[in-house]
This record gives sequence, C-alpha cells and structure tokens, in this order.
Amino acid sequence: AAPAAGSATPAPADALAEAGERARRVTDRTSRWASFTLIDRKTGRAVGDDRSAERTNAESTVKMWLAADLLATRAAQRRPLTAYENRRLAAMIRLSDDNAAEVFWRQLGADASIARMIRVCRLSDTRVYPEWWSLTQISSGDLAKLASCLVPGRGRFLSPEVGAPLWALMRSVDASNAFGIQQADPLGGGRRIAVKNGWTEHGGTGLWNVNCVGVWGPDDRWALAVALRYPIGRGLAYGADACRRVTTALYPLTRGQGTS
Repeated sequence: AAPAAGSATPAPADALAEAGERARRVTDRTSRWASFTLIDRKTGRAVGDDRSAERTNAESTVKMWLAADLLATRAAQRRPLTAYENRRLAAMIRLSDDNAAEVFWRQLGADASIARMIRVCRLSDTRVYPEWWSLTQISSGDLAKLASCLVPGRGRFLSPEVGAPLWALMRSVDASNAFGIQQADPLGGGRRIAVKNGWTEHGGTGLWNVNCVGVWGPDDRWALAVALRYPIGRGLAYGADACRRVTTALYPLTRGQGTS
C-alpha cells in the first residue's frame, strides 16, 4: 500500500552499517582488546569499530606485503623468481615461515620495505618498528587497506600477471594457518578465500596477538581484518573463534556472493 498522505517514506536500510553494528558487538565484547575493519572495495566504503585506528603488532600479516614487494621488485627487474625464491615464497605464505620472511625482508631493504608498504598502500596509522618486521605497528583499518591494496588488477601495485602467484598462495594457505575468517566459510561450500593470518604469544606481556585477514567475493569485493590481544591462557583457539564470529556477524551482506 502507498504511504498515507503527509507521511515520510522510510529510508532504505544501510546494509553495510547494519552488518558493521553486528560485528562491532562481537569486538566490543571480546577480551582484552579487539578491533575489525571491513572494506567494500566496490563502493570504497568501510566500516569498523571505535578501535579501528588503534595500532597493534602486525605479526605475520606483513608477510603478504613482503611477498608482494618481492614479486613487484622482480617484475621491475624483469627477472623471474628463482626456484629457491619460489620455494621460500610458498613457505612464507602457506606455512607462515619466519625464516623466509626474514630473508626477503633483508633482501628488500629491511625497514625500507615496510616504509614502502606504508607509502604505496597509503596506510595512515602504520609505523615502522626498527629492525623488527613482525612488530610493525598497524591498525585493523590499515590491515584491511593493505589487503585491498594488494589485490591484483590493471593499473594496481600488482598487475594480474605479477600478483597471480601471491593470490594463489593466499587461497591455498595450509589448514593450520587458515583459521578464523576461512572457518566462517564466507563463500559457502568450503570454497577457499585469500587469507593471511598472524599470531604470536608474548610472554613478556602475557598476551596473544592474533590478526586475521581475508579477501573474497566477486572481484574480491570484501577485505576484512580482525585484530586481537588477549590473555595467553585462553589459547589460540579463542582468537580464531573471535575472527570467525566477526565474519559471521557480517552475513548475509558478505556471504556467498559468487567466487573470489
């Protein structure tokens, strides 16, 4: 029926804002600190919580940048990766090999590579932690921006050809490393999405630092980052479950929309 004369027509619901509110309820209730940011790459809009600009340790999520920087550097040099580099690259992304990351980080200029990441991807909150790539200070907002920045495409930092190896590896991360966002099955049917997680238990602080990053959807529409710090006694599973619950809270907006 038509609205009565003089009555206001209800404004259409903002599905992104509503999904963000559901996810915000998860991070707001997660001990001790948690944050998320979701970017809709189709519209350029983002949604997060009140901590989306607060920094935390990047941990192994920075490895997706090191991989991208390596691929872009070799492409600029017109030099294919060696068999050794291909093996180490696969180990760094699929199994989160720290030794491989250390080798590439040094080859790429160490702190200069992280500074390049900040510049290339226009990260507003991120800070270099001198001589320690895993302690790069980054926010959930910048983690989502970083993931979005590295999606291959024409005129982007990684062309489709140059970026294909990284995206193939991120979509085939070992099951032990693909906790959280992938476990929420955002594409449905158990289909794999692009992920790179980071996790470390820090005895000095008594806290786990856990970060989950995932990209999926038609034309890689959705880029999600979840970052957490919580007591070591809760175990890695606590962080993995929080990442899964944030992802699920974003449904039905982000779920099952075609293939990545």
